[in-house]
Amino acid sequence: MALTLELIAGNSPTIQLYVRGALDVVGAPVGSPIAGVAQLTNTWVYDFSMVGVAYADYWVQLDGISTPDGLPFPLRLKDSGVYYADHWWLIDATVTATPTIPPAISGLCNVLFAVTHNAIVVEGASVVAVLEDQNNTLDGYLEARTVESGFTDASGFCTLTLVQYGEFLTGGNYRIRVKDSYGKLLCNRLVVIPNTLTANAQDLVDA
Repeated sequence: MALTLELIAGNSPTIQLYVRGALDVVGAPVGSPIAGVAQLTNTWVYDFSMVGVAYADYWVQLDGISTPDGLPFPLRLKDSGVYYADHWWLIDATVTATPTIPPAISGLCNVLFAVTHNAIVVEGASVVAVLEDQNNTLDGYLEARTVESGFTDASGFCTLTLVQYGEFLTGGNYRIRVKDSYGKLLCNRLVVIPNTLTANAQDLVDA
C-alpha cells in the first residue's frame, strides 16, 4: 500500500505524517519522513510506502520539491486504500458517505469519468457532481445541493451514480468539477445527465 503522487522528475521528495488534531489542526509528527521512490517508467510519479503505518487520519507535509514547501494536505489510511484530497470533506464524501439519491428514483445513470491532463492519466483527481438549486423529481422527491464525489484510480477512472435528466420536472442541472491532487481545476461544467443507464463524461450535455 502506498501514497502515489505526480511530482517533478529528478528530485528526492519525502513526506512527513502528522496527527490530525482536534478542529483539524496539524498535530505532532508521526514516525520518520518517508522517502518517495520514482517509478521506472513514469519517473515523475513517486510512491511513498504506507507499510507499517497505522490506519488513521493524518496531515501530510511534502518536502524536497519546492521552496517554500506547499501546505499540508489530508490523508486517510484504511484497509481499503489510501485516500487524499485538498479538503477533509472530500475524503469524507468519498470514503464514509452513503448515497444521497432517494432509492425510489429508478432513473439513475452510472457516469464514467476518464481524467487526463496533457495526455497523461491523472490518478487521485477529485470528481464532484453537485445537483444545483431545487429539483423536483417525477415521483415527488425534492433534491437540493445533493453531492456525489469520488477519486480517480490508477487508470484515471472514476464512476459516479447520478440522476437522469428525464426524472426531473424542474431543474436537474449538475455542476461537475474535477481537480487534480494539488487542487488545480481541470474541469468546471454545468450539465444534464442523459436518460441512459451508463454514459461517459463526454456524453454529458451542457445545461
